[in-house]
Amino acid sequence: MQELHLHYNKISAGEKIKKAKLPQQVIIPLHQHTGAPAEPIVDRKDEVKTGLKIGEAKGFISANIHASISGVVKDITLHYTPAGLKVKCVVIESDGKDERVNMEKLDLEKASKEEILNRIKEAGIVGMGGAQFPTHVKLDSKNPIDTLLVNGAECEPWITSDHRLMIEQAEEIIKGVEIAIRVLNVKRTIVAIENNKKDAIEVMKRACENRDMDIEVKSLKSIYPQGAEKTLIYNVLKRVVPMGGLPLDVGVVVQNVGTLKAINDACYEGKPFIDRVITVTGSVKQPGNLLARIGTAFGDLIEQCGGFSDGEDIVKVINGGPMMGIAQPSLDVPVIKGTNCILSFGKSMVKDYEEKDCIRCSRCVDACPQNLLPSTIALYAKKKRYEDCEALSVMNCTECGCCAYVCPAKIPIVQYAKLAKSEITERKRRRKMMEISVSPHIRSDLTIRRIMIYVILALIPCSIAGVHYFGYYTLAITAVSIASALITEFIGLKLMKRKFEMDGSAIVTGLMLALILPPTVPLWIPAVGAAFSIAFSKLAFGGLGHNIFNPALVGRAFLMICWGVLMMQQWITPFDAVTGATPLAALKFDHVVTTSYTQLFLGNVGGCIGETSALAILIGALILLALRIIDWRIPLSYIGTVFLLMWLLGQDPTFHVLAGGLMFGAFFMATDYVTTPITRWGRVTFGVVAGIMVVVFRLWTGMPEGVCFSILLMNAFTPLIDRYIKPRPLGGEKFKFSRMIKTKTKTEVAK
Repeated sequence: MQELHLHYNKISAGEKIKKAKLPQQVIIPLHQHTGAPAEPIVDRKDEVKTGLKIGEAKGFISANIHASISGVVKDITLHYTPAGLKVKCVVIESDGKDERVNMEKLDLEKASKEEILNRIKEAGIVGMGGAQFPTHVKLDSKNPIDTLLVNGAECEPWITSDHRLMIEQAEEIIKGVEIAIRVLNVKRTIVAIENNKKDAIEVMKRACENRDMDIEVKSLKSIYPQGAEKTLIYNVLKRVVPMGGLPLDVGVVVQNVGTLKAINDACYEGKPFIDRVITVTGSVKQPGNLLARIGTAFGDLIEQCGGFSDGEDIVKVINGGPMMGIAQPSLDVPVIKGTNCILSFGKSMVKDYEEKDCIRCSRCVDACPQNLLPSTIALYAKKKRYEDCEALSVMNCTECGCCAYVCPAKIPIVQYAKLAKSEITERKRRRKMMEISVSPHIRSDLTIRRIMIYVILALIPCSIAGVHYFGYYTLAITAVSIASALITEFIGLKLMKRKFEMDGSAIVTGLMLALILPPTVPLWIPAVGAAFSIAFSKLAFGGLGHNIFNPALVGRAFLMICWGVLMMQQWITPFDAVTGATPLAALKFDHVVTTSYTQLFLGNVGGCIGETSALAILIGALILLALRIIDWRIPLSYIGTVFLLMWLLGQDPTFHVLAGGLMFGAFFMATDYVTTPITRWGRVTFGVVAGIMVVVFRLWTGMPEGVCFSILLMNAFTPLIDRYIKPRPLGGEKFKFSRMIKTKTKTEVAK
């Protein structure tokens, strides 16, 4: 998994927890947990006290609900929750007294495991860091458990509620940990905290000292999604939860620090789950951490933090963090047990992006912590091929938002994954969920346009080297090629009745084509070649993201087929412009080596405009690698294969790497996103086979060079490589294409 480093914006980390004002009214949902909703056990006009049970858990997986204020039951009605669901809620109007009724304190020295679990159940405690799974069910595991993992990672940007809880109430958290250890009878307990919370780490370490039970505090990298249950288990314990399985299946129970604090309160104080710490942040005047009652309206807590920032046009209020949180349609939605943050985004903090076509850059594949194929899943979901989505393990998607965050085409991949999951499980409320939840709510700054700009910048050293060695005429070739590419794309898109946008891809195609042309070709050659590249290799397939072959190489191949004499006999030596053979041609046909390694490295040899200088190519390659625009696997496997085979066959491997277009092709052509595999091993396969082809072309055919055709041939095999070489989903079996075939066959038979 690629380490995803976000802008954390933990601006409320230094704000101590404050008690929120007692609300005048609360709306308490009877379904704010995983499992069956609770049944109301109060009626309208009933008087209730703080802590009184008002909802009885029904079913094995369910949770009790308690009044968070004292007063009168005003209504029992349907109301929207922050999850976007319309559920039955108990509306209580406060009497201002906050009279409490607690459970009896538990004598933990004498209490049995069953009594502790019953107390946790009676208190209505659920997981406070994820799916709000009832805690008494989670702790009552029938599987053998050897490790309790305490989740203090809090990896989402902006949220600081757990951070402050660990600093201010570490003792209570650890006492809750000890209760959980006793119930689970585990041998090992680890408190996992990201290393950007050094103060919390120190406080928690001190709280663990001089305890009867051994509790380890472990510092983790600050990466996203470190706090996700399966990711945390793997990063801390190197255990993989099976696909479709639970942490219990690998002997682990994960509990959030807030949940353990609630266990302490229930057992030592007899307090049911009626409040929790919530971070209120973003576009508010006074970001902070509030201890708020369950059922309090979002708008009330925002007002207690000074209201929205002056001059900000608020466009989003999110329940949770920006990566996995759910945007709310109203400020009247109530706080529930799983609400850890209320995040407000002003217009200046939210960028509107138009969805573009996928360019197969594979960033989403590299970023996915579950080792899925997000771009392919999104493509299948768009086409309503939900069975294929299921075959690609979409149900294992945790909706963490990494894929959509890194996507330069700004495709809402999470939304498509949610749609596929909803269709597969036939969720009746699919439409409403998709309207409200369009996470993540933040995106990286990388766009397709920016990627193209970086590629153009990386090609500048090659362009400068071309001018240096072959003269200013190369600038004219480059200008004509780029202009032809832009004009062709503009006209083509107009004819297709599509909007023309200067995303930079046409400029890259024109520039690359110019750099792989001889330096003396007439200007109509780049004009025709660039036009053919755009029209027949790009637009004919539907535009950027849909083309099968690299456009610039298609243009070169077309020119070589039609005007081979102009393309193959227009070589000149640098500076003196004397006609001569390229180093590879001299070796192929005259069986002599006419150039030194130094000449090849610097570029002082005959050849195409941008292919001769290995130094200039390496400078551009380093730029792209440093900016993570290209992946190292294809260039290394491509060049490495040629070097190794040439050495084994008794040839000069260094000469064959430096001469011709191998290095330029490896770093700039074979790394084209759209036409190369999206998986890591797929890219290695692409590079190795392309390298073998180059050796075959150079040694056993009538061509001195083979880079162009080796890449084009492998472009044709890219769909096949993607079809059979897939990552193993985290915790799952190796992908077998036969599963997809069987699934499709069954569907077709049913139809």
